[in-house]
Amino acid sequence: MIIKFPHLAFGALALLASAALSGCSGDGCIDNRSSLPVAAFFKGTTAVSITNLSVRGIGAPGDSIFVDKQSVSEIYLPLRPSTDMCQFELNYNVENAPADTITVRYSSQPAFASVDCGAMLNFEISDYSYTRHAIDSVALVKPMVTNDNAKTFRIFMR
Repeated sequence: MIIKFPHLAFGALALLASAALSGCSGDGCIDNRSSLPVAAFFKGTTAVSITNLSVRGIGAPGDSIFVDKQSVSEIYLPLRPSTDMCQFELNYNVENAPADTITVRYSSQPAFASVDCGAMLNFEISDYSYTRHAIDSVALVKPMVTNDNAKTFRIFMR
């Protein structure tokens, strides 16, 4: 006597088909693919927020504004792969308070992320300088900028 289970065969076939189709689906990359330097603000050893801050890229296309009159405790300082130097203006939007400028020199380094994510660019910071209007000092914490969102700079305010 042969017992037939057509609904089980259909279910198994549907399960195999969905597994096969999902193996070929879209972008399997869920990693952050952007290598961006992160700068955190400090006063002494205490992390602080800077109120009413504007940050723009000097010489960037359209002089890009990254932060516009916001209260922030950290900022991203995006680097351009087509050059080896970027400058950023930190405007405190306070009457008679001059803006500070941070200059970053770096090299671009291609890195293979994964089969799904492909290649990305990391940056190695070789040098930096800054003005000292409201900034007391800047410390380079992590010279290799990857997609791990780690703090690259600590900006110590007066």
